[in-house]
Amino acid sequence: MNWKQRIINLGEVKVNKKITVTFEADQDLLNVDNIQSSCGCSSPRINKNKVFVNYTPGSIPRHLQNVGFYMSENKITITYKDRSQDILRFKAKVIKN
Repeated sequence: MNWKQRIINLGEVKVNKKITVTFEADQDLLNVDNIQSSCGCSSPRINKNKVFVNYTPGSIPRHLQNVGFYMSENKITITYKDRSQDILRFKAKVIKN
């Protein structure tokens, strides 16, 4: 499958702020068997030729609170009916509110 972007950099995102990440393919995604996120902070869904991912970054881990941010990188695995796969990624610098 050809994608307009396989990696999206969201820049700075605030803790607990829900955003939607959109990946666009060059054709309808009719042959998708499964779509899965690498973590519970994001949930993907398909609509025609797009994958929409609702992403809500969690709080800054205790050991990084004095720094005030953490780097997040997530992947979405798309498995097709022929068992081939595509990996889509998005990353963000998660900052305090």
